[in-house]
Formats: sequence, C-alpha cells, structure tokens
Amino acid sequence: MHTRVDYLIIGKNSGGYEFIFVELENPYKNITVQTGDLGATFNKGIKQVNDWKRYLSANFTTLEETFNKYKNSTMELPNEFKTYEPYRLHFAVVAGRRDDFNDTTRWHKRQLRSTNGIEILHFDNLCDYAKEKIGQNTY
Repeated sequence: MHTRVDYLIIGKNSGGYEFIFVELENPYKNITVQTGDLGATFNKGIKQVNDWKRYLSANFTTLEETFNKYKNSTMELPNEFKTYEPYRLHFAVVAGRRDDFNDTTRWHKRQLRSTNGIEILHFDNLCDYAKEKIGQNTY
C-alpha cells in the first residue's frame, strides 16, 4: 500500500491543529465518464484516501515519528501531532478541470463530502484559491 501523501496542509485555528491530506491526480485524463459520474482518475484518488484513512487509524505513531524527524529540535510537538483524533483529519482529491464537472459530478462531490469526509476538487479550484489569497496576509 502506498501511504505517502502528495500534499499535507497543517493549519491551526481556535480548536487547535487540523490536517488536510491532499491527493493530486491527473488534470486531463479519465476524470469523469460521459454521464458525469466519476472516472478512473477520481476513483484512484478516492481509493488512495481510503487507504490513508485505514493506515492512519492503525499507525498514527509513524506519522508522529515523521513530524519529529522534520520539526525544529528545540520545539515540542503539540498534542494534536501525537494523538489520533480523526475529526482533525480532512481529505481531498484534486483532479480534472472545471469543465469536467456537471450536475452529476457535483452530486458525487456533495455525497463524498457528506458520507466519506472526502472533498473533491478540480485544479481550477486551486488556482481560484491561490488568486484569492495573493496579496492577503496568510499567517
């Protein structure tokens, strides 16, 4: 099983640290089928996210070891980095472009968010979010 995350975003809010595990897939190939149902590219990413979920629930200490390896040696890791708390873990699969999404695709997007806790995004979303943040204070 491949357990390496493509991208991990760690942020802090008033409730502590949260972790977003991001799987980046192909922006142009097999994104959806003609009906708008998810194609092989999204399904591959969703499978990867489900693999991460299983792995993290049983092996969170290995993630803590990785955090310890790369953190500043003079600082202590906060508890959120040491204890498996699934409600702090969020997951996203990014594939395709805006034009690949139709009403059916957006239904799958809402359904996966609601029932599986997986956010489905297209690469245009990333560009939009980046443009929105450029020039803003991001601390």
